Amino acid sequence: MILSLAGAGAAGAVEVPKGTRAPGSEPVQFRADRLERDGDLGTITARGNVEAAQGEWILRAELVTYNDRTGVVSASGNVVVLEPSGQVLFADYVELRDEFRNGVLTSLRILFEDDSRLAANSATREDGNRTILKEGVYTGCQVCAEDPKAEPLWQFRAREVVHDQQQREIRFYDATFEVFGTPIAYTPYWSVPDPTVKRESGILFPDLGSSGNLGLTAKVPVYIVTSPSSDVTLAPIITTKEGLILTGEYRQRTERGRFEFDASVTPSEKPDAAGARTGDKDLRGHIRGNGRFNIDETWRWGFDVFRASDDTYLKYYKFSSLDTLTSNTFVEGIKGRGYAAANAYAFQGLLSTDQSGLSPIVLPLLEHYYATDPNGWGGYFSADSSILAVHRTEGVDTRRASTILGYTNPLVTEGGHLLTFTGQLRADGYWIDEGADPTGGGRVTGNALGSRTKPLAAVEWRYPLVGPLGTAQAVVEPIVSAVLTPYGGNPSNITNEDSRNFEFDDTNLFAINRFPGRDRYEGGPRVNYGARVAVHGLSGGFSEILMGQSWRIDPDGSIPADTGLDKELSDYVGRIVVAPSPLFDITHRFRLSQGSFDIRRNEVTAGFGPAWARFRVGYLDLRRDDPTLVFGNREEISASGLVQVTKNVSVYGGIRYDIEREAFVSGLIGVHYIDECFSMALELDRVNIRDRDIEPDTSIKLRIRLLNLN
Repeated sequence: MILSLAGAGAAGAVEVPKGTRAPGSEPVQFRADRLERDGDLGTITARGNVEAAQGEWILRAELVTYNDRTGVVSASGNVVVLEPSGQVLFADYVELRDEFRNGVLTSLRILFEDDSRLAANSATREDGNRTILKEGVYTGCQVCAEDPKAEPLWQFRAREVVHDQQQREIRFYDATFEVFGTPIAYTPYWSVPDPTVKRESGILFPDLGSSGNLGLTAKVPVYIVTSPSSDVTLAPIITTKEGLILTGEYRQRTERGRFEFDASVTPSEKPDAAGARTGDKDLRGHIRGNGRFNIDETWRWGFDVFRASDDTYLKYYKFSSLDTLTSNTFVEGIKGRGYAAANAYAFQGLLSTDQSGLSPIVLPLLEHYYATDPNGWGGYFSADSSILAVHRTEGVDTRRASTILGYTNPLVTEGGHLLTFTGQLRADGYWIDEGADPTGGGRVTGNALGSRTKPLAAVEWRYPLVGPLGTAQAVVEPIVSAVLTPYGGNPSNITNEDSRNFEFDDTNLFAINRFPGRDRYEGGPRVNYGARVAVHGLSGGFSEILMGQSWRIDPDGSIPADTGLDKELSDYVGRIVVAPSPLFDITHRFRLSQGSFDIRRNEVTAGFGPAWARFRVGYLDLRRDDPTLVFGNREEISASGLVQVTKNVSVYGGIRYDIEREAFVSGLIGVHYIDECFSMALELDRVNIRDRDIEPDTSIKLRIRLLNLN
């Protein structure tokens, strides 16, 4: 008996009754424009937009024939098989049995979830999880829309390809690796994880390069999955001038956080104190790591560690350009308006002037801050406390306990005046051991005790005036703050550990205490005044000018000379920001001499261009005539940019020029290509720095990645 259901597609899907099934299997359900059933032969033939489903398997084609006695399904015409894993198979002809688990396929193409592809003229399916392709081809590249027959950028071509879904790998036998259809490498056997695998052990593509100091270099990473939450990358670097450098990285996630370490080691000629090579081999290396862990909703702890075997190792082998390495471990908690932390620090100075015995070890640094909820007037009380102990193998050891009790009350009057009243009482106690003060304070004799107690009262007034300026909104805001506190506060028996890098600029013009740390206190009555003018456009553009000055009755001798704040009238400081659109912005920060308006600080940064062609330039001129300051005169210019030449190609670079020394410091130019299956970066880097055994060096780096495989 033949059952014919013509024209059913217009009225809805046609389904075979649930009793249509192979023995011992789930039912097969059909949807089609036309369906015929032959009861004598036990076959069902579906034509036109056919969809056959059995369990989680779905088959679509123009023509499908199903034998409910043998359970064999054959399909032709734009055949598509959707597997439970999400994998999609395309074929000209398919014959499947055993609930779609076994069969043969003609002109097979497999589309994986990451858009990579596997194809062959013929293939067989075994056990529903293994596909064997004859003369197979695998690539992660998409088909060219303009020329579908064009060879992909890269592909693996093999006599036999086995996709084992149970083992989650693709195996190639007698395989060649081709670039644009040209074979460049052969291997009798090769395997890669299939796209369902997010992490798989294996050899990654090497990074190649050339350096004047190291010679030709090749970094060959080997990735090892050690557990579901951890992995190791071993990446030996082979150099023609310096031999083998062993590097590695370990990463792990835990239930409450994560941590990672990287390290390197190499037998090399370790330079002496003057930077000369001794000819004696010694192990040189580094270790670096960090971790963050949650204890509960309030508390967390963590660490950062960075140490090197000697001063020049990191720069010579291009692991880092830092001048100081910082190691730290901490516990901190935040709850409501309170914060508490315990820290320990160790430092390693890498400059030729650094002395290891004078490097401080901070153990501990305890900090606590708490602010009450605002009262009915908007004011709140605060307590800011700190306990610090600094140890050295040479020089001065310092212990400090400090507390600042404060009350702050911001007010807004009916006329729009913004007033902020602040009151503080600060108490600091010091215990300093005998020794040479490494911070330039001479020599502390005997175990010295020091203390200070300083009250402070301050008020700040702002009066923002807002009005239309054409289609924009203008803001004119005069600002005045007054601070009343006693003179002094920095006795000679208190060392300066944390406030040496003093800078007076627009960011701290109205600050109560402009020293960055607690070891120095800005004493004496003073008044700070200035004004801010800003214009806000309707389209998001913004421009601003801020300028101001500070006046004090008598100079504060603790403020370093030549910083612009060491006299009764300070220098003028300010900034100008012009950002009319996303295509352009410029920021100018300056400090002008109070008497002559000479430029003492001149810093300009500008960005321009759309997102696909963005450039930044910078200029810094810092005049410092006092030789006792940490940083002297500096004048330099820098520039960087990125141009997205095409959808896939970008060019980037940067340069830094020291005008004071009339020399280039560094320069970089690179090109980056990336598409759906391939990434390549080529960089040319020049570093013009001499530091003991480090000479100016030019290096070239090439990094290639097959994105579906790396």
